[in-house]
Amino acid sequence: MHTKNQIARMQLNNYSHRQRLFARFGRLAEPCWILLLRIYVDENSGQTGVQRIIGGLNYGETTLLRYLEKLEKEQFIQSRIDKKDRRVRKIALTSAARFAVEHLLSLEAK
Repeated sequence: MHTKNQIARMQLNNYSHRQRLFARFGRLAEPCWILLLRIYVDENSGQTGVQRIIGGLNYGETTLLRYLEKLEKEQFIQSRIDKKDRRVRKIALTSAARFAVEHLLSLEAK
């Protein structure tokens, strides 16, 4: 069992890793990380529609859509129109993003 001080140190260390990985996002690094985590979780449950991904996050919808555009431009995610319902846009992590998320999660698990 870790002490509260050890947990705080691990959190700061993990934050530093995320900041380095997402440095090109500047102040958007944490919201982008949250979106990537949400996409990662949702992909594993088969729910990857944009509305599903941004629902429940504590950011405005327009802001989150801008973050998704930035993630797509930086090739962390790919989007496509759902074949069954053309009103729905599906989001998927790129292999590089999946590797980054899993790497950061493995650091947090230590």
